[in-house]
Amino acid sequence: MFFAVLLSAGLLVSCGDEVPTDFGDQVRSNFLEQCLGNTGESNDTEAGEQQELRDECECMYTSLRDNLSFTEFQDLDTEVRADQNELPDHVNDLLVRCIINA
Repeated sequence: MFFAVLLSAGLLVSCGDEVPTDFGDQVRSNFLEQCLGNTGESNDTEAGEQQELRDECECMYTSLRDNLSFTEFQDLDTEVRADQNELPDHVNDLLVRCIINA
């Protein structure tokens, strides 16, 4: 459930008037911003912890980008927004690897 909550704020989040069509810089930026915001990074977080959180979020984005088509990524965004309880097992496994390997 943690990952669903993490991603529920939106993988694709508003990109202005344009809807992204690929894994461009804006999608990456939105993902990392939401990921870091949902993991509790704040001014009180130690520098080492902040870097670890950034590394985990970057790993999650890279894993999703490398293992899902952009259409699957968009579908995941829609699913997570509709039901924040579960992610597909294969997606959850990708994200868990990032936490374990951090």
